[in-house]
Amino acid sequence: MDFESLDPRMRPAALVGMFLQKWAFMEAELMRAIREAFGLNLVSASIIKANTQLRDKVHILRTILPITTLMSEGERKRWDKLLLEIAGYSTIRNMMAHDMFYMTDDNQAVSFFVIKAKGDFDVPTVTWDIAAFESAYDKLDSYQEQLSKLRPIIKTGREYFQAIAQPPAPSPTAGIWSLGLLGSLFPPPQENPGSDQPSDRPSPQTEPKPQE
Repeated sequence: MDFESLDPRMRPAALVGMFLQKWAFMEAELMRAIREAFGLNLVSASIIKANTQLRDKVHILRTILPITTLMSEGERKRWDKLLLEIAGYSTIRNMMAHDMFYMTDDNQAVSFFVIKAKGDFDVPTVTWDIAAFESAYDKLDSYQEQLSKLRPIIKTGREYFQAIAQPPAPSPTAGIWSLGLLGSLFPPPQENPGSDQPSDRPSPQTEPKPQE
């Protein structure tokens, strides 16, 4: 896209908008990998997507990688490095999405009004020219392309992942209260030994009276 030919008043919005669009495409690829790993349908995946932030998606995929035994340790480390790099790059995305921006006086770059106030206060000057934006676009395109190659790898290992995730079948003779964790969470009700409620059963310490 020829950004230089745009009206300077529209150029900042076009440059930032292009970044955010490419980020959205890349993040959608993260979600496709998660959907593949858990065999989610479109509705289930959409609900999870709407309720998880980028760092959550990254954590999920980083956890799935070592479970996929079809992946070597070297491959796992390479993918883990990529996911951590994407998570770190989210600071740039947050700047694009949340900080005020405007064209510089010479109409050659976009300046962001960034405020840092976590422990120390600072208002650094952050300026991106068209070349910086285009470099960022290439990075996001690369992230998206690499993530698209992760999906088939995860799909291949999904059967193994689902197999180890299945809980053991309970014994046919086991009652509901003996089903592992359920038994400790919900024990069967017991009679309170200190209860004042009357009982028709004789006390084991009281001998029954002889009948006349």
